[in-house]
Amino acid sequence: MHITVENQTVSENIHSFLVLLRRIEAKRERTGSALLEKSYRAFLNRSTGKLLFADSFKEQMDFSSSDWKELEFSYIYDPISESFHANIYEPHNLKKAFELNHLSSHAVTAIKSTIHILNNLSSLVKGPNSDSITKIKALCNLQVDVGSVEKDKSILVVAWHGVDRIGAEKILRNKPVGTFLFREDYFASLLQNQLTDELGKDVRCVTLTLVEPEQKISDFTLVHMDHLWRWYNDALFCNVQGFSRVEDLIETHFKGRANTPLYHRLQEEWIA
Repeated sequence: MHITVENQTVSENIHSFLVLLRRIEAKRERTGSALLEKSYRAFLNRSTGKLLFADSFKEQMDFSSSDWKELEFSYIYDPISESFHANIYEPHNLKKAFELNHLSSHAVTAIKSTIHILNNLSSLVKGPNSDSITKIKALCNLQVDVGSVEKDKSILVVAWHGVDRIGAEKILRNKPVGTFLFREDYFASLLQNQLTDELGKDVRCVTLTLVEPEQKISDFTLVHMDHLWRWYNDALFCNVQGFSRVEDLIETHFKGRANTPLYHRLQEEWIA
């Protein structure tokens, strides 16, 4: 799965943490140990807001205190909310909140945005029977794109949301008629496995969730097979016209109904 982050520095910070997370998870799998929750020593550039994790370097790095501010970074799983919580503290003291003094405005914005996005990543991988280990594995597979949501990017990428039906209804609530997003629901997952077994070829199924008049939220299943997209509206779907781009399928079959994609753009704002 991909997420799009507009700020270059914030994108690099998220990527750096995911690299660290993948290394930790790989070590856990090799040793067979339980998932260890710990804090990580990190350094924040006072001017740019770039975040570097000390565990990522094999050799001791020289972080000048005039250019870098040391901090303690924690990422803890809460089984009640089924989410990970990111936070930063003063070095070697998880009881003292990180002080933002002596940082540039760019650095303050970057670190606040980084923490906000990390605190929202769990919503992308939340699902039934999801525990801390399955979430970690899903997070390790996330890819971070940088830049604005461009129209020439696949709409399937920029409007993808890792939510179930309840989550889709929540984020589409009060959105204008014609707003839509992509996700994978339980039926799409079952259909994908069934078609792959029956046809003996790679099949991908995704769910198009759409706001219709009177705030009705409707689901439609789209199938990608033989390099073509089709709308699964009956058992003869494989005999109908296919489209090389999902955008063309929507333009043909949902013209006037699916007008506004709900981009997955994680807003850069602070949530305490």
